[in-house]
Amino acid sequence: MLQSVVKNAGINHFFHSILSIDDVKQYKPTAAAYNYALIQLGFQREEVLFMSSNGWDISGAKNFGFHTAWINRSNAPSEKLGLAPDSIYEDITGILEWKSQE
Repeated sequence: MLQSVVKNAGINHFFHSILSIDDVKQYKPTAAAYNYALIQLGFQREEVLFMSSNGWDISGAKNFGFHTAWINRSNAPSEKLGLAPDSIYEDITGILEWKSQE
């Protein structure tokens, strides 16, 4: 399903891989869900920037050890989940700033 959506949107050439957690039947925020990406892509936790517009999603990824960027398009208040994102951006273009900080 994901591959069809990306292809129909005309953006498939931007992606090296498209992963679905449905392959492992372990859903976020379980460690297996995040570890699946590491195994499939061959990265270490500290090499990953996990982006989401959902605070709960950011909290789970941060707990696993990923760098996190909350895409807060609507200027929503932070959720009180105990783990703040590493970065907060108003749109996805903010990740360009993160990459330049490395």
